[in-house]
Amino acid sequence: MKNNTTRFTKTILSFVACILLAQTAALTSKAVPAQKHNGIKIVLFDIHSVILKPRAKKRIKLFLKHRKYMKTRWYFGFLPIISKATSERSIVKARNNPTRQKVLLEIVNAVKPITGTVNIIGALAKIEGLELHLGTNLGATAFADLINRDVFKPIFVPFNIEKSKFITYKRHEKTIKKPNPKFFSDYLDNLNTNFSMAIKPHEILFIDDKKKNIHAAQKIGMQTIHFTGNCYKLQKQLEAKLSLQLYI
Repeated sequence: MKNNTTRFTKTILSFVACILLAQTAALTSKAVPAQKHNGIKIVLFDIHSVILKPRAKKRIKLFLKHRKYMKTRWYFGFLPIISKATSERSIVKARNNPTRQKVLLEIVNAVKPITGTVNIIGALAKIEGLELHLGTNLGATAFADLINRDVFKPIFVPFNIEKSKFITYKRHEKTIKKPNPKFFSDYLDNLNTNFSMAIKPHEILFIDDKKKNIHAAQKIGMQTIHFTGNCYKLQKQLEAKLSLQLYI
């Protein structure tokens, strides 16, 4: 009889011990929750040469065709500096000359989608708790024209445009562009001040094709991916950074 009582007591104690261990494990898991997507809350994309590929030949062709509307110098006798001629400053200042402004917008928005990146964006858009933003040297005026074009509009639906960072031109104010680190700190300040997001630099993953821009983002503490044109590699890098699988 005594042996049976002892055996019963041990069984009860073992059962109680299991319950206590389970409760301890539950409390521990609640106290230290796993970080979703490795703590990344925003994926910040550059546009040109990451999402959209500039059509260089078409740009030159349009530039030469509409040379009279350009206000820039010629180098080496024939090579125009198209990026300067079609800057946000030039486009905004051409607002009183609609024909010239239209030409400038046609040149700067002579681009085509990079299909692999567009597919990746579609997969990222399905991930809960992850925001997609744009961080680009493309001007706000040029981007507004771009997304009004039927071929490009669907590409940018997954992005939070309001929280994104574009180049703006204001008279008597210095234009801040990448690779200036202030471009990224201003973007971050806007999120935290105007949208009350309380985002930290390491919670942002920035993707760009230029190393100097990547280095500038790293200086303020952002995570980065240098896009080299290989979309499959970009997919794998994103999967590693976010600790998930992208279904494309």
